[in-house]
Amino acid sequence: MTCAKFVTTPDYTPRLQARLEVEQQLVQDADERGWTREVERHTAVARRLQALLADLGETTGHTEVPACKAALAAALDSDQFQSEDDSAGSAS
Repeated sequence: MTCAKFVTTPDYTPRLQARLEVEQQLVQDADERGWTREVERHTAVARRLQALLADLGETTGHTEVPACKAALAAALDSDQFQSEDDSAGSAS
């Protein structure tokens, strides 16, 4: 689904919607198990499916993949969210 040459048609809308539901269930399951990387992976797939459905003019009933506790905690703990003041202080 991330291939530059990937094309879909409205004929596949039911399959895309079904796959979106599965991905959302997998996000929830991975979050409950504390599997941060799996949460991220399934969230990315779900967002791609939502974009494909939007391109086809379909609504998904979900405006956004819900943020998950495990993914949020991991993001807050990672170095990628350091402020400039924090990173400048750690370099000295």
